[in-house]
Amino acid sequence: MNRSIGYLFQSSLSIRLAGSVTQKVACRGFRVNVQPVGMRATTVVNGREDSLEERLKKGILEMEAGYVTTGLDTTAYPVPLEKKNKPIKVPMRYVLHCLFTKNNTFLTLSAVCKDIGNPYSLPVEDKRMTMSTGHVGFKKAQRGEAEAAYRLGLYFFGQIVEKGYNGLPIEVMLRGMGRGRATITDMLRGKEGEDIRPLISRISDSTRVAHGGVRPPKKPRR
Repeated sequence: MNRSIGYLFQSSLSIRLAGSVTQKVACRGFRVNVQPVGMRATTVVNGREDSLEERLKKGILEMEAGYVTTGLDTTAYPVPLEKKNKPIKVPMRYVLHCLFTKNNTFLTLSAVCKDIGNPYSLPVEDKRMTMSTGHVGFKKAQRGEAEAAYRLGLYFFGQIVEKGYNGLPIEVMLRGMGRGRATITDMLRGKEGEDIRPLISRISDSTRVAHGGVRPPKKPRR
């Protein structure tokens, strides 16, 4: 007489022993019956019967079921599955995103990476660092001034060289019409950007332009 019979209900495996409470554990979609024979457990997976020790050695049980039981105990122990190979990301170029708003200036450097282990993968952007004028000590209304953008650009360009992000081409993308826009562009053309200017391969403007736009607010009555 089998003292332990397993039934598969959708995505769970129900294990019940004589005089014990039925316990459901997660399963991977395979029918697995665990039957203890003495202190050894045999498993019946898809009609094949084998000992637990042999199936663990073969590595079959890990692929067919996410959980196994030992002996007469109803406790389920998770079996670690093999981890997939992590993508090997290699940067091909860098992109410097410059966002200029009315009240602040944001600079973000991201790397366009390619997975060399997968020839069918598409390049993706991986953020390296991002800063605003608050990182250089400006607060509240001072963050929208040109001086704040100058200090931010000076510190950010220094971090690019210090962290070694100056070995690949850099694409500059400008967005917004804040006060820091003219400051950052002047710095790229001036002495402050002499270390980065030779690496710039392209400068583009991604400022959003409203074609028609939304309905303007109602004019107040005077």
